[in-house]
Amino acid sequence: MEVTFDAQVGEMVAIYGGILFGRYCDLAPCVLEFDVEVVVNWINGCNHLNSVNGVFLHVISSLMSCSDGMTIKHVHRLANQVVHELFKNALMIAKETYWIEDYP
Repeated sequence: MEVTFDAQVGEMVAIYGGILFGRYCDLAPCVLEFDVEVVVNWINGCNHLNSVNGVFLHVISSLMSCSDGMTIKHVHRLANQVVHELFKNALMIAKETYWIEDYP
C-alpha cells in the first residue's frame, strides 16, 4: 500500500511541530513563518472546517488558541530559502536535531 501526501499536508505537519516545539521551549512570543499561503490563511481565517484536511487544521487552530504570543504568518518562499536548504540537509541526518539561536 502506498500513501502520498501533498505539500500542504507537509506544511501542516511542520506548523504543528513548530507550535509544539515553541511551546516546549517556552519561546512565546514568537512568529512562525511559512511559505504556503493557503494553509496559513486556513489557520488564521478559521475557514478550514470544510476542507479535506479540516480535522488536522482544527487541531492546529485549537493548539494556537492555547499558545499565547504565537502567531503564524505567510512569507515568500525566497525568504525561507535557508529553511529549505536546512531541511534538505536534515533529511540526511538519522537523529532529531534542533537549532536554536540566541538573539540580542
